[in-house]
Amino acid sequence: MAILIQCPDCREKYKFENVHGGKGLACKCGKKLEIPQAAEDGTDIKQCPFCNNIGTADRVICIGCGYNFNTGTKLKTSRDEETAEEKPNIIYTLLPIIKFVAIPIIVLISAYLIYSSFTGKNYGISKKSPLGTFQKFERDLTDSQIIKSPDIKPIPKEFGIEGKIYTFVDETLKKASKGFMVESISCAVDSQNRVVGLSANFFPPGEGIPTLGSKVYLRMIAYWQREMEFQKNPKFESKRIGEGKFSYNVDTAVENNQIVQAKWIKEPGPTALQGSADTMIFALNEYKIDCLNPETERKSLGNISGLSGLGIKIEAGNGKADKDVED
Repeated sequence: MAILIQCPDCREKYKFENVHGGKGLACKCGKKLEIPQAAEDGTDIKQCPFCNNIGTADRVICIGCGYNFNTGTKLKTSRDEETAEEKPNIIYTLLPIIKFVAIPIIVLISAYLIYSSFTGKNYGISKKSPLGTFQKFERDLTDSQIIKSPDIKPIPKEFGIEGKIYTFVDETLKKASKGFMVESISCAVDSQNRVVGLSANFFPPGEGIPTLGSKVYLRMIAYWQREMEFQKNPKFESKRIGEGKFSYNVDTAVENNQIVQAKWIKEPGPTALQGSADTMIFALNEYKIDCLNPETERKSLGNISGLSGLGIKIEAGNGKADKDVED
């Protein structure tokens, strides 16, 4: 009578007499095997190398795991199906994690991408922030060497909102002109870091600065024509400032759309030796654009009606036109 066993690693087959039952041996591949006990009736037995099920020596298929002794392959048994049913599906296992962690992350990422698709264009323009977000606005100006001034002021109460006014100066132009030419952009920022108002002072092309030389001009003209889609050639209205030989015209254009109101003021130099200067102001429609900048108290012969907050004055006594520029 015999005991038949097989190595589960190399499939080497061994046959032993019943007297060797219970002993151990080492397969030629190095795997340690244990010889099962012989049958009590002395019949030949065969042990499955995978599930250790013991059956008759002539069997071909193990009823325990479906192992085929002749081909070395395994068949799917009813026990395997029962085991598969007992094992939980990994999707159902991870469902709570997907529901409470993955889905919110996906929603946040999607919302950020949608937000970026609007605010990433131009200067951060969106319906809630048509003039841009302060972070994006500041980054763009800094990249252009238009530097933020340490002088920060509160938004005037008359403007209609609480916040701060930050001023950025083109330091490259200021340094190159030894302080004679100063261009600046002031932005009013609310508590949500939205830019709710802009005011820029710059020299127009041909006034001692080439068209491509004035970074403030190019940035503001982009707002006027591209972002806000105002007329490229706005309709200016003239107003006479001063009296007699010291008087001059100041041209003002006013534009509105559903988002903002804007003014473009052209102030010519009082003499042939002095260049003109332009001012552009943008503000959300619900705020008073004329009150964006604090008014400077100065005696003057005249000013632009409705634009007193801009500080565009003419000095008494010398006829010199002056515009307060915050730097």
